[in-house]
Parts: sequence; structure tokens; C-alpha cells
Amino acid sequence: MPYGQEDSYQQNKAQDVGGRYKIIQKIGRGGMGTVYRVYDKLLSRELALKVLSDDQFGKEERLRFQREAATIAKLRHEHIIRLYDCGEYNGYPYFTMDLIEGENLFEMCKKKKRGFPAKYIAEIMAQVADAVHYANEQGIIHRDLKPDNIMIDPTGKPVVMDFGLAKVQHAETKLTCDGTMLGTLIYIAPEYVSGKVKDVDAQNDVYAIGVILYEMLTRYNPFHGRTHTDTMDKILFGKVPKPSKKNPRIPKSLENICLKAMERSKKSRYASAYDLKKDLEAFLRGKKIVYKNSSLPSLSSLSQQFQNPKVVMMALITTIFIIITITLVLLLVYAR
Repeated sequence: MPYGQEDSYQQNKAQDVGGRYKIIQKIGRGGMGTVYRVYDKLLSRELALKVLSDDQFGKEERLRFQREAATIAKLRHEHIIRLYDCGEYNGYPYFTMDLIEGENLFEMCKKKKRGFPAKYIAEIMAQVADAVHYANEQGIIHRDLKPDNIMIDPTGKPVVMDFGLAKVQHAETKLTCDGTMLGTLIYIAPEYVSGKVKDVDAQNDVYAIGVILYEMLTRYNPFHGRTHTDTMDKILFGKVPKPSKKNPRIPKSLENICLKAMERSKKSRYASAYDLKKDLEAFLRGKKIVYKNSSLPSLSSLSQQFQNPKVVMMALITTIFIIITITLVLLLVYAR
């Protein structure tokens, strides 16, 4: 059954995939595949079934589709889509996964004209950051994080989806040619846009989370350009307005977290999605997050440093030295 063709889909709607999955309706189409709501006759439940589209049926696309299934299969996290089964039907590879009944973050934000409360945004993004950090720890870089790829289920829980462009570290087969940039441009980190494709790592995902956070806070993406080149220029050289310029109600600490996640320099950006998550959680607990300059360390990295006995000892010695110096200077002044 050529799933990618709408007329064929209508003609074969009653047909079972692999004798197990009864197609109910088409629910979406992405860059690589078409997604259907199906009924699993074996386990009596509804699932989502993704199948490779007709126009993506080359050798590389097929390998990438199979890798997506293998990638999701490795991941077990409450905020990452779960894979249940994979196979091939009439020559078309497919896999089944959770059927998320909610809507994606893009659709949800579009409907919410007045925006969301700051704490709700921080809660959602902390959960997304936790999921992304977990994937990064498994050697998987998502590479295409955007509001469209984050579903919000009926309970309000975010679920990260679509690992079709993910970079799998230490993978036996290399699917991306040198110099090829993958992903959605307005969420791609500056170093990636500038051509440092080989340097893609967890901080690229951190940057994308920062841009999504910016959008949720402001309902605006600062990198939209009239042309592809214009967008790249904004990412590499444009001045990003502070979120509070677009929405004065944004708490300063949450703005600081957002700006740090979006730092152009990797050295100044959060080192990991875990660090980003910890600062978001600190904000939710009412802690103040300060952002003075590009070299601002995260709250979590500071706490880790001060758990190191050597760091504590050096800080103590430095403090004592400063106190003694000030005391001596004051004594000399009063002696005169």
C-alpha cells in the first residue's frame, strides 16, 4: 500500500498493516514520513503508525527512517515518545509509537493569544530539558527541536518527538555528508549555521530549547528573515531583543535563563540541558538567577564547584587574604 499517496490511502483505508494494525485515519505528515492513527488488533489499543513517504524512498532516507526507529527504541523517558513495534509492509518500512491525543506546542501557542504564565512555561521547558539531557546522555543529539516536535498530552505533559534527523554518536553508518546542515533554520545554533557541522553536540539542543523558550515568552522568533540568507545573517550577527522588550511581564530571572541558553558563544551558553533544567527549577523555587555578562555560570555549575573541597579551600584562603589586607591598610591609615 503506497501510504504516501492520499488516494491510495482512501482506497486501502480498511486494509490491515501486517495483519495487525487497522488504519483509522491519517493524522500528520513530517519531513520523512506520514503518520496514521491505527488500531492494534493484537493488544486492543490505538497507536500512531509512521511510515516512510513515497517521495522519501531513497536508500539514505530509508536508512535514516530505520535509524529513527532504532533511536527511539533506545530511549525510556516519560517525556520522550515510546516505540512499540517496527516492520515492513508491501516494501514500506513503518513503526508504531504512542498516540498523543493533545496538540503540539506550536499549535497550542498559536491559540493562546495572551501567552502562558511564566511558571507554566518554565515547568514545560524544564521537563523538555530533562528529556533532551537524557537523550544526550545516551549519545543522541536531536538536531531538530522545535515547537512542532513537542506534543502536549491531555494532562499537560510535554513529549519530545521526531528523532528523524538525530545524530547518533558512534553510529556505524554515517548518513550526513560533510558540510550538510540539518534541522529547521530558525532553531539551529550559530556554530552549526556558520558551517561547523562536525561540532554539533548537546549544546546545539540547548540553543534550540532557548529559542523555543524565547518564543513561548514572547510569541515571537527573532530570527525570521525574508530570505534564507537574511535568516542566517540574523542568527550569526543580529541583535536579539531582550524578551522583556516584547513582553514586559516576563520575570527577570526567566529572561536571564532564556538569554544564557541562546548565547552565540558555546563557552557562554549552558554546557548541557541538565544545567538549563536546574536553573529553570531554581526559578520555579523562587531563586533569583542573575545574568551580568556572557561568562555567567549556571546556578547548578556554581553549586557543583562549591562541592569541590579544593575550590572551597581556595575561596576561603582568598577571602582571608582579602580581609587581612583590608585590615592592614585600615590600621596604617589610622596610625597616621
